[in-house]
Amino acid sequence: MIIAMIDEEHVNQVIAEAEGSLKECWATLSLLHKGGASITNGASAIKAFQANLFTCLFQLESFYNKVCKCQRELISKRKSVEPSVFSEERQKLEKYKDAIDEVIDIGKSLGDAFAWMFYQRSRPLLRKHFEHEFIARMPVRLGGLGEVNFIRNHQIFGRYFVLAHSLTTFLRQGDVSLIDTRHSQVAAIGELKTQKEGKSEATTTIFLPGGTKLPPEMLPKVSKNLQPFSKPTKKLDPKILARLKKQIQSIEEVFKEPAHSASPEKIAMTLACAKLAELYALTLSDEWGVAKIGRGLLLVGMKLGASTLFDSFINQDEKYIENNKRSMERLPEALKQIVDKGLPDNKIIISSMPYKAGERYELGLGMRPLFWWPLNAEVREALIFKRMHVMTFYNPAFLVSDLRASGLDVQVGKKGGVHVSKKCGSGSITVNGMSYFYEMIQTHLFSEETVMAIIQKFIECTEKANIKHSTCVNFDLDFQFE
Repeated sequence: MIIAMIDEEHVNQVIAEAEGSLKECWATLSLLHKGGASITNGASAIKAFQANLFTCLFQLESFYNKVCKCQRELISKRKSVEPSVFSEERQKLEKYKDAIDEVIDIGKSLGDAFAWMFYQRSRPLLRKHFEHEFIARMPVRLGGLGEVNFIRNHQIFGRYFVLAHSLTTFLRQGDVSLIDTRHSQVAAIGELKTQKEGKSEATTTIFLPGGTKLPPEMLPKVSKNLQPFSKPTKKLDPKILARLKKQIQSIEEVFKEPAHSASPEKIAMTLACAKLAELYALTLSDEWGVAKIGRGLLLVGMKLGASTLFDSFINQDEKYIENNKRSMERLPEALKQIVDKGLPDNKIIISSMPYKAGERYELGLGMRPLFWWPLNAEVREALIFKRMHVMTFYNPAFLVSDLRASGLDVQVGKKGGVHVSKKCGSGSITVNGMSYFYEMIQTHLFSEETVMAIIQKFIECTEKANIKHSTCVNFDLDFQFE
């Protein structure tokens, strides 16, 4: 018999501590949401938010690594362990890993909401960040330790506020942003590098691109009485230096003006947020709720009912399991609401919101964090802290029918892939990435009418451009949220 080095009691303790920190972060964001503090006059609360959330996420990631280490050790002993015991222990460790990721994703959702306050007016920079691959894991070795301590102690750099990227899913270039809070602008993006200085010391340095021009009055003042170090800081390891040069070059690209630019199309739209509030009210009385949006989208809400995050992810009671089973039995009848047998391309795409089942949470390109949706705090908190689970079922047949009616050629493959095109002169215009539009509807509650307008505008603008050769055109959208 193997006695796991990590048991449920240990996991419970880690998640409980994280939950306390996340609730404190929620309270700070709620204060900002209500206007009780601003970026300028709420400086102490804002600095406490970053230090608190960074410490919380760092500890969760560190614990996740410990579980992974236990899993590797278990696998190394596989031949000497009873198959049933091995399977049971491995399943436990996988469950612990999934639970930790669930809690981390809540923290990242709060981090996205926090960073959005500083970046929402910097759309070109946001797009550049999204061009970088999604970073799912926070560093926890020397570099990660250097970052967390830097944010704990140096959130003010001269007259700039230092915004940590590791707290978010969408800030992917560099480690920190320097925010000019007077004008709510991103002044610079920097890289942090940490080096050991002896057995018990380390230094963390912030590197800014060479072309970064910051006003002298905004930079930290160097004291005339400052004593020099007794020994110079070590030079960076050649491998680290080479990587740093590439990172700095990438950051420099972020701030470069595009060769050809045009004002983004402003898309006025309204999210179907009222349906989420309606769904929440239904789950309070019945543990289950159904809300139909438009013709093809169905939301199914299920109240988890657990008192703690640990109970939600690890220690689910029999009542929850029974409620979930009963809900699934109701589902086939409910799905009839979004199926039209008169259409040829009926298909049900299953997902969940705001966190996708079986996937890590990340904010979508151009989207707004759920914390800032026009919903009352009780509903937003239930969704973000996963006290209500919302499954989404989308049938794109209605959208496909409308696209065909507008004159577009729409081909639906056997595996559900959609090819949308329109003849243009001797060539054709093809709309790629229909899955993004589906996600806009299914996860972010855009109306099908809004998506139709976007696709039609894309076709119209591309036709007017009179492009003579094969090329890829990126359509820049600027969503005007209510």
